[in-house]
Amino acid sequence: MQALDLAERLDDGEYQLRCLWGLCDYHTWIGDHRTALVIANRISAIASARDDRPATINVERQIGTALRYLGDLAEARSHLERMIRQYVPPAVRAETARFQLDPRLAASGTLANVLWLQGYPDQAARMAEQQLVGAQKADHALALCNALVHTACPLALLVGDLPGAERLLAMIEDHVARHAMTVWSAMGRCLRGEWLLESGEMAGLDILRHTLAELSDMGFVMRRPYYLGILAKEFGVHGEIDAAHVTIEEALTLSRVQGEVWCMPELLRIKGDLMRLSGPAETTHAVETPYLESLELARHQGALSWELRSATSLADLWHHSGESEPAKSLLSSTYERFEEGFETRDLQRARALLDDLRGACDKRPMTTVVTLLTSHPSGSPSRRKS
Repeated sequence: MQALDLAERLDDGEYQLRCLWGLCDYHTWIGDHRTALVIANRISAIASARDDRPATINVERQIGTALRYLGDLAEARSHLERMIRQYVPPAVRAETARFQLDPRLAASGTLANVLWLQGYPDQAARMAEQQLVGAQKADHALALCNALVHTACPLALLVGDLPGAERLLAMIEDHVARHAMTVWSAMGRCLRGEWLLESGEMAGLDILRHTLAELSDMGFVMRRPYYLGILAKEFGVHGEIDAAHVTIEEALTLSRVQGEVWCMPELLRIKGDLMRLSGPAETTHAVETPYLESLELARHQGALSWELRSATSLADLWHHSGESEPAKSLLSSTYERFEEGFETRDLQRARALLDDLRGACDKRPMTTVVTLLTSHPSGSPSRRKS
């Protein structure tokens, strides 16, 4: 802040921008995405006033990143695509230092995450691969970490590609060890913990728990709500129900405070799953509540991938409560809006449940269909084109 104050007193626009870029990135890393967006918009205003086209284009990435975490996916995608479309590489490589790394590569990674959330897993995978190849060609340590840790490996885990995630984890662990990158090493351990848990290895629980504490001590809490959700889910799976409920509530609270709303639909879904694990004390109506909240928020964000997970969980609840017809209607209306990704884990699970639901519905008369949940926010169930 002292550097920014000095730059402002000297009316030095270039160093005002450099200070603000650093502050914006700092607030992103500590998970304060609302403040990061305010700073990014300030950068945009200063850059425009100075007619600084490179800065004006680059800040689109920072605006898009903040909006992604805040759950405004359509706007985030618009800013990121505009940045990628308009970016012109500097004539001299050293000029990239002004923005710390190649802005187009970083924007491509954030866009890949947005595409997955919006329900385009295949496009997300292609974008992540482009970022990774670009970072390898650039031979830039930070750019490669960013591509591996923030994009390629998390997306592999989200789609259920455990062999692919394991290969990427080996790359992360080798890279951060060679470059002594402490924070990135810890983020890699979070991903390793998640991979172990997805592979059925309980050792991942302690790795994830201890690494999250380590990152928190460093002041790095970006994505912490999401990882707390994973911890809560695994506590529940392993019978630690009280710890699971405490952890998921912490995750939801932190998500609201930090503005990491992007993962809140998934956290609400996990809360519903944990309530089901609590046993018969939780009524179907009570368990429905977080699932319905998750669906509503996912639809508001345009996060079709989270919506499918929530629809699958709610449909399974209804199915086991004897309401197979509304369950089928809900899940099929969500599943049918996908245009790709049918080999990914979430769509395969949804398809398997749909087959069970159709079989159950064929065996008994049609029941009342719940139409509230099957309507799309726009009034049409049709899938928007990319």
